[in-house]
Amino acid sequence: MDDGGSVGGKKMEGKVKEEEEEEMGRRGREGEVMIMMKMVMVLPLMMLEMMKVSFVYKSEQEIDGVVCDPLKATHTIRNVTSNEMCFSFWDVNVRMEWDTTLDISNTLEVLSPDTVISHQLMKRVWPATQRDTCFVSHLRKLDLSIQNTQDVGSWLVINFSTEHPKATSKCIRAKVNVSMLCQTFLDPPDIPKEKATRENLVCKIYYVAHANPGGWVPGSVLRTVYKREYPKFLRKFSAYVQEKCKDKPISW
Repeated sequence: MDDGGSVGGKKMEGKVKEEEEEEMGRRGREGEVMIMMKMVMVLPLMMLEMMKVSFVYKSEQEIDGVVCDPLKATHTIRNVTSNEMCFSFWDVNVRMEWDTTLDISNTLEVLSPDTVISHQLMKRVWPATQRDTCFVSHLRKLDLSIQNTQDVGSWLVINFSTEHPKATSKCIRAKVNVSMLCQTFLDPPDIPKEKATRENLVCKIYYVAHANPGGWVPGSVLRTVYKREYPKFLRKFSAYVQEKCKDKPISW
């Protein structure tokens, strides 16, 4: 009886051990999945740190089940001015040179020398339906030296959705409310502006976007794409302006 009990006990111990190992394996696999999910969310933030692009997420908003999170990004680059950054962002004539997400970009109406109405068709990303936008785009010079005496020039671009009879398409209409504020500083700050070279230029960028993509897109997917694409956009656009302006006279 003792031998049988001993054997039965060993079998029971072996079974318990197998169940424990199986449970540990299951938890390990679940842990790997969780780690992978965290990497999907954390990796873009690591990229932001590497690129010195920082995000401030004010809130998570949904309108009719569609993610419309307002997002803010700040970035600092050298060798360009706020005027060069904002003018390049506003100028529809060069938009296709740096925005690879577009199929078409047209100016529908010029309201004033610094204000236009644009219609853009974005490239289709399968399996989603193609999107388009129609918006007013305005460029303006600001004086922010009262807030910061080291500011030697600030510019602002504002884009906001509107309707226009010429903006026709079969795409889903996305709504946008975007602003880019740029400030120019000098390094060192005591160098006279007229003696500054490109090596002395520091441009601080504040980019805020509130977009409604229209239709329906899974919120988790959309938020992941936002976190990846916004820093990618700032990095690519900044590099474009730096390359374009490096051999040109400084535009204040």
